[in-house]
Amino acid sequence: MKRMAVLLALVAMPAVAAAQEAGPAAPPEGIVWMALRDINEIYFDADDPTDRPPLVTAAPQGMIRQVDISRDGRPDWLVDYEAAGQGAFCGTGGCLERLYVSTPDGLMRAFDQQAMDFQIVERDGEPRLDMMVHHLFCEPETWDCRAAFRWDAAARKMVPAAVAEGFAAAVSFPPLESEE
Repeated sequence: MKRMAVLLALVAMPAVAAAQEAGPAAPPEGIVWMALRDINEIYFDADDPTDRPPLVTAAPQGMIRQVDISRDGRPDWLVDYEAAGQGAFCGTGGCLERLYVSTPDGLMRAFDQQAMDFQIVERDGEPRLDMMVHHLFCEPETWDCRAAFRWDAAARKMVPAAVAEGFAAAVSFPPLESEE
């Protein structure tokens, strides 16, 4: 049995190396499923489930992107709901952005909020989430209210980081909806 496992591992090694050289990985099936569920759910009407457009069966171009936040050699994934083209995911606070970061145990949800001007930037030698958030998160209320986060591998979560110079920093914007 051990010989078979070793043989299978040796046979798979060239395929793994080729996949790594080929570029971005395909998004995990669970993330694709979640995105499609969210898009299709918009149209569901319990009173008349037949009154809907055809099911969306592929995530829109650019909605699910491989990114590198954790710098651990494994893909992290950003789900950008603005790319879905559905107004249900956007509002006065921007559009829904979900970030899944790789850990030794697999992927974990690290960011799940609405944000405007959402970008992954390099600052101080590390990747950061940089965004504008609803002005209600700033004191005093400032229309150009910014938030920034960086990945803390030891804490296994996004932690606040300094916003770009010249911008008002959000004082109460959590990276996850469930955090307070």
